[in-house]
Amino acid sequence: MKLTLLAALAYLSIGMIPAGQAAVPDAVAPVARRILAVYDGNADSAPRFTRIHRYAELPLNYLGYQLEYLDLSRAPLPAELDADIAAVLVWFDAPPLESARFVAWAAEVRRAGRDPDGLRLVAFGDPGLPLIGARSEAGDAYLARLGLVAGGWETRFGVWSRVVSADPKLIGFEREFSIPPGRLPALTAAPGATSRLRIAADPGGAPASEMVVTAPGGGYANDVALVREDGAGFGRWILDPFAFFEAVLAPGLWPVPDTTTLSGRRIFFSTISGEGWTTAAPAERLDDSPVLAGAIVLDQFLTPYPDIPVTLSLVTGDLDPALGGPFAAQGEALAKAALTLPAVEPASRSRTLPSRWTFFENYRRDQELAIVDRLGRTARPTDRSLVSEAVSTLGRAFAPPDAGAYLGRGGDAPRRYMLEPFDLDAEVGGSLRAVSALEPAGRGETPAFAWSGDAQPFEAALAATRAAGAPALGGGGGVYDATLPTVSNLAPIGVAVGGERQVYSALSGDAAFTHFWSTPSHGFLRLARTVEATGSPRRLKPYELSYAAYSALGLGLRTAVRMQLDAVRTASVAPIPASRYAAIAAGFASLRETTTGPLAWRIEGQGALATLRFDPAGGYQLDLARSRGVTGARREGDTLYVGLDAAEPTPVVALRPLPRGATAASAPGFALDNARWSVRNVVQDACSLRFEAQGFGPGEMTWRVPGGAGPWRVEVSDAVSGERIYWDQQPAGADGLLSLTLPPVGAVRPVRVGLSDC
Repeated sequence: MKLTLLAALAYLSIGMIPAGQAAVPDAVAPVARRILAVYDGNADSAPRFTRIHRYAELPLNYLGYQLEYLDLSRAPLPAELDADIAAVLVWFDAPPLESARFVAWAAEVRRAGRDPDGLRLVAFGDPGLPLIGARSEAGDAYLARLGLVAGGWETRFGVWSRVVSADPKLIGFEREFSIPPGRLPALTAAPGATSRLRIAADPGGAPASEMVVTAPGGGYANDVALVREDGAGFGRWILDPFAFFEAVLAPGLWPVPDTTTLSGRRIFFSTISGEGWTTAAPAERLDDSPVLAGAIVLDQFLTPYPDIPVTLSLVTGDLDPALGGPFAAQGEALAKAALTLPAVEPASRSRTLPSRWTFFENYRRDQELAIVDRLGRTARPTDRSLVSEAVSTLGRAFAPPDAGAYLGRGGDAPRRYMLEPFDLDAEVGGSLRAVSALEPAGRGETPAFAWSGDAQPFEAALAATRAAGAPALGGGGGVYDATLPTVSNLAPIGVAVGGERQVYSALSGDAAFTHFWSTPSHGFLRLARTVEATGSPRRLKPYELSYAAYSALGLGLRTAVRMQLDAVRTASVAPIPASRYAAIAAGFASLRETTTGPLAWRIEGQGALATLRFDPAGGYQLDLARSRGVTGARREGDTLYVGLDAAEPTPVVALRPLPRGATAASAPGFALDNARWSVRNVVQDACSLRFEAQGFGPGEMTWRVPGGAGPWRVEVSDAVSGERIYWDQQPAGADGLLSLTLPPVGAVRPVRVGLSDC
């Protein structure tokens, strides 16, 4: 790529591009980080049910791409795509009914802007057109963009078949490739394409077929090389999806929006589901007064851990005597006590606890009453879909007599409380107002909303949370441990639902590890392996600790939760409320990037997202002189994390080639290396630094400071009143790093911090 004279002069001033690193275009242009996922609505009714969403979206999110879905069966195909569309992705089981229209479009579609031919086409599974029979000009052109030429037949593969070649960088990611018996299409690599997996029907001279190829215009992978399910129904990747998409999309060096990191540390957040809040723990003696799970949560999980933020989502029907029974008033008092704690964020988990949200999209009361009648006339089955039978029986034993017939009795019930007709405003807006009424006077915090049951809300339900101003979270998650060692079991950041967007939980909670609070009671300890596996070698997910009030009812479950909380205290994390993670995830979807020059980008629409990741970036550092609205940078291996200042709506991030032995950020100047607290509104001059900070627990932070060792004067004051809270002097290390631990006041109120050696 040719550089302008101005760009060339800039490079002469900061050094040459390191070998093997991609240069960034010097012209002003949008960064292509959106991918159009085209699916067949005749096969998959919504984006959340497609294999693109279930398997491919997580790796693409990690690489920085936001997916937008288009239903081929219901929507027109745009004649030209936006300039920030990087690729079109399909994953068909068979040619769709609209195959001819799709192929004609795919053969010709380009994107607007300066690089119309930069659009990539990627096909997983079936390419989307018949490969046997008459060939068409459009079909050949489409296949050529994928890197393929059709042979016009199918080949039967069996025990005599062999692997001709397999790229070890792409094939064998989570399980080895083996040739399944059956018929596979005869495809050869087009000129210029690279074969990644080629197989032949027999050891002799049978023609070889391409199962995976990458090409300048896109790429292809057959189902036999993608996610292979084992006997238990769990899939593992054969193809390395991260390496494949990097090879096809070839993004070079660019700022990847990162939802896992804040202030240079891995994000941590915690949620407590209120399910079981008013359930009485098993009594040791018949004359013992009942102790509710909510009291145990308050006493053992909340009060002893003021340094760990947690979002408590309450089922407001549990706290209403008309629905929740005689323990409702006691449960309400416990909820009020919990919400007085500064580290506890209020949230609603609805009023009646829907377990199947789609049932209420086109709600009919007569259908629900028919379910109530059927459940009332049949023996109650063992309920493993919500809670163990023992816990379920305890809850129903104390329900009001007139409401007993309307209590959800197992997985068949569309919601927990069916006494009243379903009302969306009562479930969302009404429950949020009820939770707000429990907050202490003056706190005035808008509650969050946590999706219950199957966590598959319909579009109007998502719109209701948005209209109420409530950050919503739920569904998704995932487990990654010895029992499920695959990224295919991890959900992406969120999912499109009509014109709305649902943000998923990061990791699964206690129910997934304990078979819904039954056995093994110590199963929640397996979360530690999931946290480890999703943090390295790739930081795929934030660290989420999620559990229900039911976990307070048994000794094994209580012990597991306490051990998880103790582990958080020793982890290098940035703890935040769950609502802030939801806002960060929303920022991932709305963020836009524009290349403004060599190794420089302008960021817009990022919302609460506050970290960009460059990977690999071993040959670069943050250029403080050319950047605006950044807090600093931290290097972990070959990855560079750059922090954004929330006080700057349109930050500019610039890099420079890394001189030998240089730090993550260029000198001179102050740069945040990492912090437990959030940092914003950074203002600095030659010898002093001022910023705002807020967080939970001790204010651990490390800054790279200019000049000598100091000593550096540290002053902390209340951000509102200006009252001084803390003063000290600290020396910097020989490496230029100044490590501080400020008093744990941030959970109560934000503070202003000043550093100076002049």
